[in-house]
Amino acid sequence: MQSQPKQIQRVIFQGDSPSPLLFCIPLISLTHKLSRPDCGSQVHRSKGKISHLLHMGDFKLLGSNEDDLENEIKTLKAIIKDINMNFRLEKCVRIC
Repeated sequence: MQSQPKQIQRVIFQGDSPSPLLFCIPLISLTHKLSRPDCGSQVHRSKGKISHLLHMGDFKLLGSNEDDLENEIKTLKAIIKDINMNFRLEKCVRIC
C-alpha cells in the first residue's frame, strides 16, 4: 500500500507526552503478526505466550529458542520496511 507524501507541519519530540503513543501506533500491525500462537515464549505457570513487549519507545522480542527469535526478527524487519521505520538492530542484545 502506497500513500501520498505529506509535508511535515509540526514536530513532536521524543520527550513529549504523546511521543510513546505515536511510536506504538504504527506498530499495531506488527503486534498482530507477532500474536500468533507459534510465536513467543511460555510464561511461567501460564498457558499463554509472550512474543513481544512495547513500552515507552522500547521494543522487546521474546522467543523460546534461537529459531523462534530469528523468525520474529524477520517479521519485524518486513513490517518496519512496510511502515518506513528504522530500527537499529545492530545495537540490540540477544539472549537465549
